[in-house]
Amino acid sequence: VADVLNAASSDACGIASEVLSQTSFDCSDVGTFDITLTVTDNNGNPTQKTISVTVEDTTPPVVDAVT
Repeated sequence: VADVLNAASSDACGIASEVLSQTSFDCSDVGTFDITLTVTDNNGNPTQKTISVTVEDTTPPVVDAVT
């Protein structure tokens, strides 16, 4: 998410807001999703860019010792 915002559609009038359509993901979101970044400048002019985000579950489960 931070990488998307850091790479964000600069403006001579300045940026008023940057909004992602989805900002958090968890294990129920495994797969590829299209999210939209909307950037609005200080004069109210918006622009959008849609990107694909792939969520992977790469953490193996941990087995606790039975006592």
